[in-house]
Amino acid sequence: KFLAPVMFMLFSGMDVVGYWITDFQRGTIYHYEWWAGWIEYSSSLTSIFWAPQNTIPGWMAAAFFLSRPNAKQFVVAAPLFLMACVLWSPFVALGVVVLMLCMLNKEIFDAVMLDVPGAVLVAIIAGLLAYYVTFDSVSIPRSFVWNNPCLKSAIGEPCFSVLGYVEFVVLEVLCIAAVAFSLKDTRTWLTFAACSVLLLLPFVQVGLYNDIAMSSSRPSLAVL
Repeated sequence: KFLAPVMFMLFSGMDVVGYWITDFQRGTIYHYEWWAGWIEYSSSLTSIFWAPQNTIPGWMAAAFFLSRPNAKQFVVAAPLFLMACVLWSPFVALGVVVLMLCMLNKEIFDAVMLDVPGAVLVAIIAGLLAYYVTFDSVSIPRSFVWNNPCLKSAIGEPCFSVLGYVEFVVLEVLCIAAVAFSLKDTRTWLTFAACSVLLLLPFVQVGLYNDIAMSSSRPSLAVL
């Protein structure tokens, strides 16, 4: 029980393999997560060291979803996680929302219907928070990756390409997902949702350093 948290914190995926392929890194020495040049999925240690405000809420939400909450627990706790994520990191909140939607079922819907005023209040608060954190956000760079294939922030950096995308998702997502799907677990649907998020995120760029990919991926990476 002590080894699992240590492995989770120190696990860095296959970034070093990607670095061997592209021979590119950004920033400090041995910071291999930027090997693809145009996108980064941060390791656990990098996430908690450089962006704890983004990482902790995403990890907490992922741990909650993995705990198999019943309908009552979900209705009570999930909105709190979402609102906390919206305040701490709107991009992380986007990743959490997708996983939340994948958990919805008839039991959860029935539980929400038992407390309609509470659900309306949560929706209003969430809407106000969303408006607050997105106010004056039009100045943030955003595009589809094929419209802006290079971040243009470092000399000689690799840019987006079909081959680059395939290399990225194979090393960062599919190798780990293959191990996860091979395990006999009743949470396969959650793993599938996490993989879907991680496979689709690279097609959207938001922020100077593609911040949406770095932040919104954290809950799904924690699930894997």
